[in-house]
Amino acid sequence: MNKKFNYKDYVSESAIFIILLGMIGLLFKEESVYIYKWYFALLIVGIGFFSLTKKIFKNFTDRGYIFSKVIGVSISGMVVFWLSNLKLLKFTPINCAFVTVLLAVIISTVSILQDKKSDNAVSVDKDNLKLMIAEELMFLLLLTCLLYMKSFKPDAYGTEKFMDYGFMNTMTKLTYFPVEDIWFANENLNYYYLGQYFAAFINQLSFNDVRFSYNIMFYTVCSMAFVEAFSCTYKLIQTKFGAGFKKVHGIIGGLLGGAGVCFEGSAHFIVFGIVLNAYNAIIGNTEYSYWFPESTRYVGYVPERMDKTITETPSYSFVIGDLHAHVINIMFVLTIIGIIIAFATQLADKKGKNQKLELDFTPKDFILKALNPTVLLCGFFTGFFQGNNYWDYAIYMMISALAVLFVDFKVYGFTKKSTLFSVIQIAFIMAIANIVILPFKLNFTKMEGGIFLCENHTLFHQLLVLWLLPVATAVICLVFAIKDYLNDEDKSQDKKVNVLGRIIVNANIADLIVMLFTCCSIGLILIPEIIYVKDIYNIDYARANTTFKLTYQSCIMFGIITGYALISLFTFKKTKVKKILACVLLVPTLVCMSYYFVSCHDWFGNIFDGSRQRTLNATAFMQNNPQFVEDLQVVDYLNSLDYDKPPVVLENYGDAYTDAGRMSVASGCPTVLGWYAHEWLWRFSQEAVEARAADIREIYTGSDLDTTRELIKKYNIQYIYIGQFEYQSYDFAGTPINLYKLLQLGDVELQLENSYYGGYHNYLIKVNSY
Repeated sequence: MNKKFNYKDYVSESAIFIILLGMIGLLFKEESVYIYKWYFALLIVGIGFFSLTKKIFKNFTDRGYIFSKVIGVSISGMVVFWLSNLKLLKFTPINCAFVTVLLAVIISTVSILQDKKSDNAVSVDKDNLKLMIAEELMFLLLLTCLLYMKSFKPDAYGTEKFMDYGFMNTMTKLTYFPVEDIWFANENLNYYYLGQYFAAFINQLSFNDVRFSYNIMFYTVCSMAFVEAFSCTYKLIQTKFGAGFKKVHGIIGGLLGGAGVCFEGSAHFIVFGIVLNAYNAIIGNTEYSYWFPESTRYVGYVPERMDKTITETPSYSFVIGDLHAHVINIMFVLTIIGIIIAFATQLADKKGKNQKLELDFTPKDFILKALNPTVLLCGFFTGFFQGNNYWDYAIYMMISALAVLFVDFKVYGFTKKSTLFSVIQIAFIMAIANIVILPFKLNFTKMEGGIFLCENHTLFHQLLVLWLLPVATAVICLVFAIKDYLNDEDKSQDKKVNVLGRIIVNANIADLIVMLFTCCSIGLILIPEIIYVKDIYNIDYARANTTFKLTYQSCIMFGIITGYALISLFTFKKTKVKKILACVLLVPTLVCMSYYFVSCHDWFGNIFDGSRQRTLNATAFMQNNPQFVEDLQVVDYLNSLDYDKPPVVLENYGDAYTDAGRMSVASGCPTVLGWYAHEWLWRFSQEAVEARAADIREIYTGSDLDTTRELIKKYNIQYIYIGQFEYQSYDFAGTPINLYKLLQLGDVELQLENSYYGGYHNYLIKVNSY
């Protein structure tokens, strides 16, 4: 086959690309410009950093192309983050673009120079390029379809979208990091905000509007995760089949893997959404209904118990729309998973069958070999996980360490030298991780109250409902893989070595990687049955967050494992039993994947109704809700101000998931206190939060003008806002706002008749300097 580049070989791909770009223009009209800017910025980053990625993923057919977008954003973003924290670089669009382009040019130049000197330069032929383009088109198609669906419900309003949008918004307005807490003015944000930082970074990089970037980022994560999982599963299947690999196996397995990560729900949907739904329909019980969020509130709720946990899956996350730390980090953890697969398969290829490599390096080479690209990147990614989703830092530090031990044992044998080599690599990963995150850690206080033994546990039948299907799929696949290996085992093998040792050293590396991921996934399910990390919540919810964050990663790994396992059972050394089992497992798996689409219909409604209003503007809720009409005018005024540092705008605080903090969220200007319980959680101090709450009450309702002025000076308040939420909190609660006093504090910049509450006016007061 002629594998040289010929543009005629890519006519169909080019046509599809143009059609997809045209679809974006037709579907989103004037808003399409925001998608184009975002998409092409990521495309350029992917191409710019591909010279680095193809060396790391040199044995992947796609050369790791899809990961180059994530790696490029991560490296550029962290360099900008460091420079901004050191006050050497302002966080502006032009600076973000300059740093990214400069790094891409440096990396590409070094790569070209290395390739000229090397006889083993990584090439890209027709097959490689075809798969790379297919993945790019897959990413763009998914992004387009998902954004179309999102445009029916784009509001950053409800659940924690409010908070996520607020973080992202205020970051695009600041000059230098660390970022100020919009809900705790004059203090650094004590939260894991690096996920929102990367969203803000891409917004700056693409010279975009944060109101639209919020939603584009959300489904960029989903689309990216699908294609990353596709790539990982494709490579595992390719490694498993070796010379007998067929592209169709890799493609089908990859699609199952991508769908498993992004769309698959638990069997709770089968039991409660299908079986019980049908049963109640048959017996005529019209009161029974199924609402898709019920799958995340199962343990402790059905039946009602003093042990309420969260069993969220990525499929649920990708419906609800919170741009939260655990969601954004999906595309980063899949990059680490891809790096581990590349590392393991490359060393296994180098080793060859039933051979053992020798660690005959000099001490200097020993250290240099330990600082391989896998170690550097695993250290880099797990490092910034500490500022994004700390749970993922602990999880993937453990998985990275186990992968290094596992692979070194397989490739070099279980010797003192190989163990030392593994320990050095793990030490480097840990050291790099703690260096990368230094600017964040220096301005952050950990918010946890220690590790405790669980007093409550998940009911056994609930564990089966949630986890039997993926665990059974993985275990059945591995049992047959081990059986196949033992049947084919070379009779000359040393039988004195235990079976597990022989399997690790000689079995197919793809099976061993899946075995590692399966063990880790099962371990993450069992850990919150034994211990939990304490937070501010009472005993009823003691292990809720621990269960949520650990099992969430099990879902991601099981998604890839499912795609691999089903193809392996159905097509590798085919037997009737394997085929039957594959079909039996495939049917409920596909049903669980349909959970996403059923949920989307419940959440977004009829997306084929052309009469419905659509937009990607995350602040559309302020335009469409009459109680926010005057608030929006004030937000527009605040956004029109020219300032180096956003001014402190006082608004009333409130409970979580209420309208409290809406002005700071929409304007990016900090306020004295936002959501009470969230700040209590982040500061791990109710006293500090209550002190601010009391001061806010004094400012709005107190009678002493001098005391109010002192408090204004204390928090450096530049504007005071009185709107519908403030009236609800004070006047309608029996403690009227002291409007006479507040009007003496400065000039009224805006006075608007409140269209929601007749007879009331909204005020934005610019406070005089004291």
